[in-house]
Amino acid sequence: MSTPDPIDVQVGARLRALRKMRKLSQSDLASALGLSFQQVQKYENGTNRISASKLWQAAELLGVQVVDLFGEAPADGTERPLYGLLAAPGASELLTAWVNVKNRDQRNAVIALVRALGESSRRSGAEEAPAVGGKDHLQEV
Repeated sequence: MSTPDPIDVQVGARLRALRKMRKLSQSDLASALGLSFQQVQKYENGTNRISASKLWQAAELLGVQVVDLFGEAPADGTERPLYGLLAAPGASELLTAWVNVKNRDQRNAVIALVRALGESSRRSGAEEAPAVGGKDHLQEV
């Protein structure tokens, strides 16, 4: 099997990030586009290319222009960091919660905590935890 084209991966990452920001599941998006959730999954992974008509429909559903699903791709075909980060499990939920933290000291404490947790995970070689209950969002504890 060949490697997905970097542009298809970029479009998929943007599609995933925008879908998550709109709090839509893959099944929700699939249903609106007349597809299976597996097909949306393949689009988001860059495994399959999304057709122009489905790209148009997805952009319309997500409230963006088609060009927003492409953005400006670097010449080397690598992804810009923001969309890759927003596509990470829990990223949009974290960002949504972040907006509600108005106090600068509290924001700095959150940043310090998340950095420390990330460093601790990196040092211990911890693997990514599976999503709780098969969902791709965080649960309150």
